[in-house]
Amino acid sequence: MASDKNITRKILQERILKIVPMFNYLWQNDDYTKDVLAGEYDLWFNMWQNQSSNIEIKVPSTAISSLMVCSKDMFPIISSLLRILSTLPVSTATAERSFSTLKRVKTWLRTTISQERLNDLCLLNVHRDLNMYDKNEIIINNFASKNKRRLDFVL
Repeated sequence: MASDKNITRKILQERILKIVPMFNYLWQNDDYTKDVLAGEYDLWFNMWQNQSSNIEIKVPSTAISSLMVCSKDMFPIISSLLRILSTLPVSTATAERSFSTLKRVKTWLRTTISQERLNDLCLLNVHRDLNMYDKNEIIINNFASKNKRRLDFVL
């Protein structure tokens, strides 16, 4: 059991040390930061390993709860990394882009359009980067050959 904890601890420490180059713009000296982070990590790991045996103290399970209990003076780098982790966005703008497209199309066409056509127009707008111009001539000829579009009125 103790060897499993040591293996897990080593793997986690290696992963954490890989983070340093990603955020090296925050710190002046990369080698110094790796050493300090390794020391902070050992203290942090030991602190929570000792606390986990205590029933009264709850080990934090999220980045924000970890940040709340992290001493900025004792763990400055871990505190910075937790602050970055807690403020990272959780979603991408693709869904928002789809919603704004739908809103734009609906505003333009209002309610005079069927749901199927509205979906098709939204898909065309969202995926407008696809090159469909090569197939336009084929589509137009196919549409024109389907049926006679002009009605003859008899008076």
